[in-house]
Order: sequence, then structure tokens, then C-alpha cells
Amino acid sequence: MCDVLVKLFEAEGARCVVASIDDFYLPHGELASLAARHADNPLLQGRGNPGTHDAQLMRATLEALASPAPLVRVPRYDKAAHDGAGDRRPHAEWLPVEGCPVDVV
Repeated sequence: MCDVLVKLFEAEGARCVVASIDDFYLPHGELASLAARHADNPLLQGRGNPGTHDAQLMRATLEALASPAPLVRVPRYDKAAHDGAGDRRPHAEWLPVEGCPVDVV
């Protein structure tokens, strides 16, 4: 579906980048630490609920995509890492976006 939307926006002259809120989960170590600190809270024992996302990274990424930056890297998350617990992919594997700003995220 995202591929179709990107093509439709691009046909209208809009620059698009696909990003998922899932790509902004905290790294595995931080999720594990969060779960340990809140062992009595079942909502913080895995990713997906409020508090398990890196809101600062998300904001910084969106602001960078809206700025005239020459290169922005959009994070990617590997849900299969750590036997399905997930982890953020290394920075070198993040999606490179050249020539910002973009029009649609």
C-alpha cells in the first residue's frame, strides 16, 4: 500500500519517504532495561505500548526530513532480532534520504 501511495504522490510532484512508528522503538537494551525497571507493569514488558518508542529520535528525524538537510537517515527496526524481541538496525542500515526537505512522510 505504501508503494502505491508513494507513486501517486510522486506523480503529483511530491517527494515522499515511508517510515513506520515501529522503526522508532527503543533499542533492545533500552527496552530490556525499561521492562526490568517496571517489572510489575505488563504493558512495558515488550515493545508497542506508549513508553517503548524513542520519541526524541522520532522528532529529530521528522524535523530533519522537513529541513533542507543534504542527507537524513531514517531508522529501521528489526522485529526478528533477539528471538523476536527486536532491535534497532545499525545506523549504516537506516534508509538514506538525500535532498530534503520531503513533502510527505
